[in-house]
Amino acid sequence: MSIDFVALDVETANRHRGSVCSVGAVRVRDGRVIERFATLVRPPVPGFEPMNVRIHGIREPDVVDAPTWPAVHRTLVDLVRDDVVVAHNASFETSALRQACVASGIPAAPFGVLCTRRLAKAHLVLGDYRLTSVTTHLGLGPFTHHDALQDATAAARIVLALAGIAGVDTTAELVSTPARP
Repeated sequence: MSIDFVALDVETANRHRGSVCSVGAVRVRDGRVIERFATLVRPPVPGFEPMNVRIHGIREPDVVDAPTWPAVHRTLVDLVRDDVVVAHNASFETSALRQACVASGIPAAPFGVLCTRRLAKAHLVLGDYRLTSVTTHLGLGPFTHHDALQDATAAARIVLALAGIAGVDTTAELVSTPARP
């Protein structure tokens, strides 16, 4: 399988999407994970809300010495380069990236994006299309949900599994493969 992409996930500190406090990314080359990147982030929109902390367990003291969003964004741009970015519920992830850039006063990178939730809807028949539901259906094993690196890895594994089922070698072919009947 010659499929290449970068899977990405973020966690936010509060209800503002620009409050990115954690990032995980997985680079896939020729259908294999070749690089992983994970970091906590000092949120460009400060403040941790209890609901968000309950979801991911990251607290304000955890990010005191973390890099700022502009530094993390530069690392992501270098990691992604010209690849398509894959994310589960990609509209949230891309909105968080853009809003963190706005809050930091930097231009957002124009990543091409592919949503694994939409791909799963196109290729599978499930009761729901949450990340954990899709990975369970595909037999991809357990992972720690809302850990940015593990969620990014799960999204990567979904793309690889769906590409295998569809018998395709690129993300473009996966998108253009006829959907389920």
